[in-house]
Amino acid sequence: MSFALSERDTLFASASKGFQSGGFNYYGGTPESAQYDSAESWNYELGWSATWNGGRLHTRAAVFYSDFEDYQVYHLNPMNPTEAYMVNASEASSYGLELEAEASVSDRVTLSAALGLVNAEFDSYTDSVLRGVLGPHAAGYEFGGNDINFVPEYTANLGAHIQLPWNLYTNWEVQGIGDYWLDEANTAEQDAYALVNARIGYKRDNWELFVYARNLTDEDYSNNALDLRYTDYSNPAAPRPSGMILHIPGWERTIGAGLSASF
Repeated sequence: MSFALSERDTLFASASKGFQSGGFNYYGGTPESAQYDSAESWNYELGWSATWNGGRLHTRAAVFYSDFEDYQVYHLNPMNPTEAYMVNASEASSYGLELEAEASVSDRVTLSAALGLVNAEFDSYTDSVLRGVLGPHAAGYEFGGNDINFVPEYTANLGAHIQLPWNLYTNWEVQGIGDYWLDEANTAEQDAYALVNARIGYKRDNWELFVYARNLTDEDYSNNALDLRYTDYSNPAAPRPSGMILHIPGWERTIGAGLSASF
């Protein structure tokens, strides 16, 4: 739903419901926890957009809120890193702010910027698989009140598209990703980092030839982790001297080329 305040300004709002089907785990710990339920969400957004300077500048700002029921979490088994399973977090929620701007500074150069701030939390979450393995009187499987893993505190993006002579172009992008947790227990953290991506190409009519570079500065970061620091699950605060955190690294510097055509 949108409402034009003027030729320049527009207000918009939306409400939507999401659904994700349930299923069964190959590894479930107990027969009762082998099945995971479908997940549902209600998502709300309210925002404003505007066009300035004869259409050469576009801005957008929005706030959002999402409420999840039976949120699905893909979880590695800390007792056997080769196994993974899906489990439901009874309730989860997130809210945040998004800001975007795009400016055509000349006929050949377009600049863009975006910032996203988000807070995402497990409101109620008992890992039923871990509970079945550890026993009902152990600790270490209650994650209610923790931040949702893999959701960074902020994301930022700066981009430039430059149209060059002879149908050539180049794109440059800097992505900033804020701190985020790598596990539901909020014990393994990925610090904020930045990625630089670039692309140069030749485009004519319906075909395109390009060369690209991803993570040009070869930044080190983790996509996932398994916390193996604890052996006594009845006392998760007790570290294991010989324990470790196994990190799954993100993309290293990658350079490639491609050819595409549209019909």
